[in-house]
Amino acid sequence: MSEWSGRAMELVAKLPSEGLEPGLRDELVATLRGLAVEADMAELTLEAREEELAAARELLARRSYPLIQVQIDVLCLPIVGPVDASIMEQIIEEVMGTVVARRARWLIVDLTGALLGDVIAADALRRLFRMLRLIGVRSALSGVSPTLAQTLVQMSTPLDIPVHRSLAAALDAAKRGAKR
Repeated sequence: MSEWSGRAMELVAKLPSEGLEPGLRDELVATLRGLAVEADMAELTLEAREEELAAARELLARRSYPLIQVQIDVLCLPIVGPVDASIMEQIIEEVMGTVVARRARWLIVDLTGALLGDVIAADALRRLFRMLRLIGVRSALSGVSPTLAQTLVQMSTPLDIPVHRSLAAALDAAKRGAKR
């Protein structure tokens, strides 16, 4: 028995058996049962929609944040649009696997079109850079907007990585760093 059916049965049990107009109790019972069925169906539909939305969001996150190999050992991650902490966790997982698989020595994260939603998402970005440093991968940021700069400054721990005005400047720095 579903939650709504149980509630309907509780209400039916509370209905007086006498003192109501003839047929009114039966009509109320039928209405309560019908409402319970409709509520159960709506709940199932809502759960299915939430699952579809979660799957679509995950697919969109994977497609919206591609890792592009721009040189033999340099990857670029352009981030466009809104990014929250859960999306950053997906990005971190994808980046770490790809960096290791492709044996990259550099990762440039371009934030020109990014909307980091909060300090938690920015902190996840900081964690990504620390993880990369631990496995010997250099990182750089490019395209930091004034608003994003304020968010990044609010973090308790600094990023401690090179920041470049543009993706082109970050790529030049990676080229110079690779020649050393």
